[in-house]
Amino acid sequence: MRNLLLLLLTLTVTSVQAQNVKEFTDGNFKFVTTSETTVEIKGFADNVSLTTITIPKNASDGTMSYTVTSVGDNAFSASYSGGATEVTIPSSVKRIGKRAFSGSSSKFFLKTLSLSEGLEYIGEAAFYANGIENLVIPASVDTIANSAFLFSPKLQTLTLGEGLKYIGKGAFTSGTYAYNTNNVLKNVALPSTVEYIGNEAFLNNAALESINVPRELVTLGESVIGGTVVNSITVDKGCKNFVKVGEIVYDKEKTKLFLAPIKGIKTLVVEPGTLGINGGAFWDSDIEEITLPEGLLGIGFGAFENSQLRSVNFPKSLVFIDEQAFAETKLTEVTLPENVPYINDAQFYGCKSLTSVVMPSCVKQIYNRAFSGCTALKNIMCRSAVAPEIMDTYEDYDHPFYNMSPSSLTITVPKGAKASYEKGGYAEYMNIVEGDKGTLRPVSTTSGSGGELYADGNVMEFVINFGSRVTLKDSNPDIHLRKGSNWSTSQIYAEGGWTAKHDGGNIVIMGLDKTGKPATFSAEAGVKYYLVVPEGLVSNDMGEISEWFDVMLVGTENVNSIKDVSAETAPDGTPAYNIAGQRVNPDAKGIVIRNGKKRFNR
Repeated sequence: MRNLLLLLLTLTVTSVQAQNVKEFTDGNFKFVTTSETTVEIKGFADNVSLTTITIPKNASDGTMSYTVTSVGDNAFSASYSGGATEVTIPSSVKRIGKRAFSGSSSKFFLKTLSLSEGLEYIGEAAFYANGIENLVIPASVDTIANSAFLFSPKLQTLTLGEGLKYIGKGAFTSGTYAYNTNNVLKNVALPSTVEYIGNEAFLNNAALESINVPRELVTLGESVIGGTVVNSITVDKGCKNFVKVGEIVYDKEKTKLFLAPIKGIKTLVVEPGTLGINGGAFWDSDIEEITLPEGLLGIGFGAFENSQLRSVNFPKSLVFIDEQAFAETKLTEVTLPENVPYINDAQFYGCKSLTSVVMPSCVKQIYNRAFSGCTALKNIMCRSAVAPEIMDTYEDYDHPFYNMSPSSLTITVPKGAKASYEKGGYAEYMNIVEGDKGTLRPVSTTSGSGGELYADGNVMEFVINFGSRVTLKDSNPDIHLRKGSNWSTSQIYAEGGWTAKHDGGNIVIMGLDKTGKPATFSAEAGVKYYLVVPEGLVSNDMGEISEWFDVMLVGTENVNSIKDVSAETAPDGTPAYNIAGQRVNPDAKGIVIRNGKKRFNR
């Protein structure tokens, strides 16, 4: 009964509040009350359409005067009102709503905008598609939301008031490629107070030559200056979170490369200790050759897209390359990294100079448009005896090898692997040729304690059997024990490194502590751990080498221990399959079928 009374009381209060909201017309505009003393302007009165709009400070319903403090969502959008050419906002207005004065991407109506001190918030796409030439943002404004001034192709000067904190995604993006690109705005001075700059904030301002990193900046998005001609980046004196090394902007600890000039730099050696390259860092840039340091873990979305890149090395430490990272570059030959299991969407899309690709045996899945548009591609070598899964596509043009054919493209695979690639759908797009050697794959793996490991004190020892006589090629292999996934950057480290040795017919892999003794680690219940073993650990008498492989260990749900689990079986023992009927890891990307039910893992 008590809960029912509370519900009725809540509904009553809500109803009273709704009844207190009043809409009325005053002169050329409609208003709605937002409090007892304030209103929001909703748009034009019926049968009114003006090209010059001066928002009033006050409005009256005939009995009471209200202060106009906000402009509503879509209030004067060209979609509803035909498009204003001149707008004046008074000091009483604190907030401008979403698409409030948005234009049309084919007609840029708004030419003159006057904003007054007192304004605090400019909403998403508020002035989308405008013809403004000179824009002054008052110091009272602290937020410019996503796409607020998206498509401002005629903007010549931009003055941002000290006090601004947030610049949203695409806030000043100017068109896409040649479409509606701004060819006028040359310089932007960001206030020292800015804390957040979103992705693509100044993308495609084709004349932009310089920009600064504000003193208080905390978050710097991706592709912020892509499509510009920026040749000068300064970092404000006293900047708390970013530092400039040469001409390149890193975080203060120099673990992530964030920003690089678009023009003027053709070769670069990335700082040792760098763990990541920010998305779009070199988008559309002059960079031709880059040297990446060992220890680098990830390369962000579109990091080198549409650049002049011709040469890049991939360190063994690299585990993740995001979508479009090398799309439309000038690369001619690519040997993919040794520890990246997935070729992401459009990763090499449109690389028209690319002629050959080598895929290590670690590659397990290839995503949409990965090599689409690589019109010169002639040869692929894949070192896995099991064909990497080509992820399902909705349209033919999304296929990673779209428009390629067996007459123009050849893939060379290990001896005995042709059937796997035919089953995987490769034959439609390329000629499949077997090499003269096969590969070695483990037939069994066991953790050193026999599969029952505890919350603490688990020895980093794993026994691998290849089912035949093998020769150990590397007694100190580049082993990783990853937490969460086989490409996770969260690792369990062996301070003294990893060793491998023969033990009868098995290979024993062991992690050492800093004294050279067997290392131990703690395991969390329900958490997956992956022992990742590189390609080429062992070979046989025919010169065939072992493939890259991983061993998944899973903590049980009820006790703090982990046990060996087949890579094709879930922790509960249920097998998982892909859409081709092949058994896969239950957490594999793409469509996974278990117990007859489909699930899409991103």
